[in-house]
Amino acid sequence: MLRYWRVSLLFWLVLAVFISVHAGTLVQFRTALGDIEVELYDQDKPVTVQNFLHYLKTGRYQNEFSHRLVPGFVIQAGGFTLTTTTISAIPTFPAITNEFGAGKFYSNVYGTIAMAKSNDPNSATSQFFINLADNSAGQHKQQRRLHGIRPRHRRHQRAERVQ
Repeated sequence: MLRYWRVSLLFWLVLAVFISVHAGTLVQFRTALGDIEVELYDQDKPVTVQNFLHYLKTGRYQNEFSHRLVPGFVIQAGGFTLTTTTISAIPTFPAITNEFGAGKFYSNVYGTIAMAKSNDPNSATSQFFINLADNSAGQHKQQRRLHGIRPRHRRHQRAERVQ
């Protein structure tokens, strides 16, 4: 019986180390409707992830809002910020190279996040979208979106402040 517990403990320890080694960077979006955690696939899509983190670290996503919502398709953000009186375009860094062929392949399935781009596969800058449906059917290889992030939804019960 003791051997069983040792083997079981060893299994869980190895699993915990494996998961922690392969987990990507976690980013949290705080919204009026709740928080969304996003796992960035640093090893598979390093250029995409570094681009996204660069916008975060430089504060360019501060006060950004979702500017496009197509129910059952996508929600898009990262293009504009809002102050009390002004809507402004987010100043962009140079476009990044499409990492379609780098690392593991991620399709536009429900819940994935990708960098938005124009018809040019190497045109992604600040805008990103969340797939609200499986949007992978019928996509041609050159029309794929840049992938590198995937949301991990967390539902929180909001506690009311007592003053």
